[in-house]
Amino acid sequence: MVVGQNNNQEVSFELTYQDSTYTFVNEEHDFPNYIRYTPITTNRLRITVEGKSGKISSFYANKIASKTSEANPKYDQELAKKLGADDYGMKSYIFVLLKTGENKTTDKQFINECFKGHMENINRLVKNGQLIVAGPFGKNENNLRGLFILNNVTSIDTAKHILENDPAIKNELLEASFYPWYGSAALAEYLPQVDKIWKKQH
Repeated sequence: MVVGQNNNQEVSFELTYQDSTYTFVNEEHDFPNYIRYTPITTNRLRITVEGKSGKISSFYANKIASKTSEANPKYDQELAKKLGADDYGMKSYIFVLLKTGENKTTDKQFINECFKGHMENINRLVKNGQLIVAGPFGKNENNLRGLFILNNVTSIDTAKHILENDPAIKNELLEASFYPWYGSAALAEYLPQVDKIWKKQH
């Protein structure tokens, strides 16, 4: 909202996320049409204001710690660095929702082969450090089947690429939707315990 313009009404911009950059877009606005926020470090941000005409300006913002904030006496700098945590112990992920796809085949052998490959793909992504949470939903009216939380994946396009050869998704038994998600960087820390608690493999 700019005082004295547009009858002092807010102008809406749509938020998108790609390659670690948050972009607010309004193609119909006079100027700007794009406002981009790109992290440079955990404490520094580049803000770029652009118009479709090519007009562009950039500036930087530095985060100043609140004087009232208290340091964490348990803070482990090496662990935070290893996990890719920001100053809040958080990081960006890609959240994937899986629901029933358009393929309504009843060929049980085909379905079983696709989901066998689906599980193999899950295991491969875990070994690559790209998948840290996966699991199915119970029966529900929205046909949601499961979810993934992808780690160390910088964009939705990249997420789509690494899942495009999942047989269940490729053959439209499952349909995937993708969302930027911000959560605790410590999520991956539970993975070393996984192989200690199962009795049977899927």
